[in-house]
Amino acid sequence: MNRTQLADAILKGKQTEGVKESQTAYVTAWQTRGICLACALGCALIGKLDGDYLEAERVFRAKAHKALNQIPVQVIFADILEISTDLAVEVEFRHLNNQSVEEIAAWLKKGDDQ
Repeated sequence: MNRTQLADAILKGKQTEGVKESQTAYVTAWQTRGICLACALGCALIGKLDGDYLEAERVFRAKAHKALNQIPVQVIFADILEISTDLAVEVEFRHLNNQSVEEIAAWLKKGDDQ
């Protein structure tokens, strides 16, 4: 996945009905309530899976469980999203420093390292 594809996936995930942007949840879904909290990387995974946040949560949790908390979450997302670990770290860093997913997507599409 290149930077533009990642940006598009992030926006698609965020625009999915029931998805709420979160700085504290990677991908956490409540099927009965029809909502999902997701970070920027979680939104990208939801977008990659065409808005299926239940599947995104399952995929993420399966990989995280396999890692037994021995692999950083950014490495897990990098693997799933087919991006570099450095890019995953930068996206998470920006999100944790109060950039919205829309701002992150714009930065990704711009293609520079501002």
